[in-house]
Amino acid sequence: MPESSIRYLVFDVESFVDAPLAARLHFPEEEKTFQHPEEAVARWKEELRSQTGKDFIPYTFHLPTAIVLAKVSEDFELLDIAALSEVSLRPAEIAERFWRGWERYGRPTFVTFNGRSFDIPLLELAAFRFGLSIPGWFSPLAKNYDQPRSRYNQSAHIDLQEIFTNFGSTRFNGGLDLAANLIGKPGKIDVFGEMVDTMRQEGRFQEIEDYCRCDVLDTYFVFLRTRVMMGYLSLAEEQKRVESARKWLEERAEDCAAYRHYLESWGCWEDPWNRTVSPELPSAISSPGSIPGGAQNRISQKAVSSEIQGQEQHADSAAHSRQENHFDSPSKGSQTAQAHDAENAESTETAQSVEHTNGTLKKRNSRSKTVSRNAKASKEDKS
Repeated sequence: MPESSIRYLVFDVESFVDAPLAARLHFPEEEKTFQHPEEAVARWKEELRSQTGKDFIPYTFHLPTAIVLAKVSEDFELLDIAALSEVSLRPAEIAERFWRGWERYGRPTFVTFNGRSFDIPLLELAAFRFGLSIPGWFSPLAKNYDQPRSRYNQSAHIDLQEIFTNFGSTRFNGGLDLAANLIGKPGKIDVFGEMVDTMRQEGRFQEIEDYCRCDVLDTYFVFLRTRVMMGYLSLAEEQKRVESARKWLEERAEDCAAYRHYLESWGCWEDPWNRTVSPELPSAISSPGSIPGGAQNRISQKAVSSEIQGQEQHADSAAHSRQENHFDSPSKGSQTAQAHDAENAESTETAQSVEHTNGTLKKRNSRSKTVSRNAKASKEDKS
């Protein structure tokens, strides 16, 4: 595969808490009392749960244990998936290969879910810790808005969570799991991020890598749907890429447990635009239970709109006719103008007739009132 064909790197990082570091800095007075540094991690998590209800230790105490990257083309086709993990590499090597690979592939655009708040800072800190030089990422001489680390520079990094939250304007409760399920993909299956520490302590490195692969697949499919929202792909084009990726997974499922597991949990996204609605609109509207809510609303709105249009059509037909006649030939326009003059003259005569009639009625009413007053006065005089 030519390196130049890779336009996007969709990736996810799984990490673990550096137990010796946590023991040394968070429990400095008790560090030597722990038989194993992992005891410090367990105790810290207990403290966090009692304080906040969550046990996530800040990423600043983490190291990468697995990174999985999906290589994606300019037209959003899945090309390949690669893994960097403790199955064969140490954390320092994982970080080093990640940053070197990004440079080697021509600095493709990163695509993550919440990567701006977790994955990228963790890997930047790993570069700091292990003495890695990544000037291409920091670009200190570039203008602020051109620097890859700029929040709004989506040519360098597309964080899908930033898209869903409008760059932090709201919260996206449910995260990647929700986004994936909305489009019929598995989301979280058996493993969750908080389980990685324990899995690593048990030496289950391959399972961690497999879990990371599934997260990357979810991220890729969510990325595709955002391209539909933004107009880079039509829905039909997106579905072709989804099907192409599925075939890619099926071809490799025999050798990869993660892909088998993912395909077994694959759901079907129900395309609302492929549903056919009964042409008998009145009967369909009268029984809303037979039509999905969204379709029912669209049909009702269409029926109301048609009724309103029908009422307005007769009233507006003359005006529409006059507007359309601006595009007619001169001779026809002359005839039309004469017809309009006759129509206007007739309207004027009618108005005058009505006005005359109204005037006559007013005079009659006035005479009636006068007669009535005279009769009343005569009656009073008699009394």
